[in-house]
Amino acid sequence: MDQRVMDQLVAYEYRDKVALPQPPESRVRRDVRFSLWRFLAGFCIVLVLAACAWPHLPRVYVAMETLVLRPTGLNGPVDPTAAMRQPLDESAVLSELDMLRLDGLVDHVIARHGLDADPEFAPSRGPAELLVRAADRWPGIFPRPQRAENRERDTAELRRNVRDHFVIDRDRRSYTFRVGFRSSDPHKAAAVAATIVQQFVDMQVERKRAILENVTAHQAEREHALRDRAGAARREILEFRIATGLIDQGARASLEAQLAALSAEAAATHARAIEATTRAQMLASMQEQGTLDGAPEVLSSPIVQQLNQSLSAAFARPTIFPAEVNAIKEQIAATRDRILVAAQAEAANWIKRRSLIEDELRDIRERLVELNKNQFRLDAMMQEAANADAAFLEALTSLRSMAAPNGLQPDVEVVSPATVPDRPAFPSPIPFGAGVLMLGVLAGAALNPRPLLRGVQRLVTG
Repeated sequence: MDQRVMDQLVAYEYRDKVALPQPPESRVRRDVRFSLWRFLAGFCIVLVLAACAWPHLPRVYVAMETLVLRPTGLNGPVDPTAAMRQPLDESAVLSELDMLRLDGLVDHVIARHGLDADPEFAPSRGPAELLVRAADRWPGIFPRPQRAENRERDTAELRRNVRDHFVIDRDRRSYTFRVGFRSSDPHKAAAVAATIVQQFVDMQVERKRAILENVTAHQAEREHALRDRAGAARREILEFRIATGLIDQGARASLEAQLAALSAEAAATHARAIEATTRAQMLASMQEQGTLDGAPEVLSSPIVQQLNQSLSAAFARPTIFPAEVNAIKEQIAATRDRILVAAQAEAANWIKRRSLIEDELRDIRERLVELNKNQFRLDAMMQEAANADAAFLEALTSLRSMAAPNGLQPDVEVVSPATVPDRPAFPSPIPFGAGVLMLGVLAGAALNPRPLLRGVQRLVTG
């Protein structure tokens, strides 16, 4: 009977749950047990193969350098506290790490160590190289590819191969990270790792130098502009002082002295003018009233006194001559009129003198006001010139402080330089041994498939 039919009959259950008896040969075939010898044979075969392959596995060595980002800024060389600041954020740290993958750095490493001729990093010669060789041998059949495109493709592949061997490790959110290189040659790994870090530091210094040169050029232009501005302000001040007369320091003192003297003279003249005007008005009023003979000026006049004496002597004679008396009276009247005219003329003279003095005072005051305005304007110009000088000195000081680009320090410090590794990073004995044990167990299990499948089937079916 066919074995499949027997299995179906065995698996069939009757209503009374009693299975049919199985043939002896089927029972033997179903009771195949796990063989420890087969498992040990497979396990030992894997161990032997692993032991034979271990010396022939390619070794990969990794050389690492530990760096810490510590920016110093432009004042780092002269400011000792600048090195203690850590103004970096996460984005700035990641940006610095991205600088390690730039094409310029990779090209420098390739040129420095000749990695383009190293078989470990040289681009693989694929169909393009075969096409070039075929075009060289049969130029009429195969077209020759463009060398520029091949060169660019090879350069890009070389950069990618070298960049894939870079090791950048930053396991924590800190300013410390590790930069290294892996290669089959430990000395090459250490040398290339040192070159990567040195080029990274040089690129930082070069970027800072370029920034500093740009800032220095801007500061130099600003310094020249401020120098010209300060010189123009000083020349403008000198020309303004010459034009307004402020360069003569005694002009203001002279005007102030004239103002004081004329003010006193104006006061006295004003008083005299009032006095003379009053006297003239009084004499005119007495003349209108006919009492001018009793005026003090008339009575105290020597001419009037002499004429009065002559009139008295004429009346004292035994014989009075009317013509003589009338002549004396006419002289006395004419003298009174002259006294009145003289008083009016004196009053007019004092009034005119007062007006002239007031005009002179007004002119002196206007000149002083103009001097004060010019002085205020001069003070503003001097303040502006002082501000220009201060800005110029500040720009000059800043320019001198930045005049030493050779003293720039990088923002990164090498804490632990790269050394030649004494043991490879791959293969590692512990992971290799764990893998070999796992493969040995799988090999031993592969030599006992049916018992394992039966056990799995029992676990699945319950």
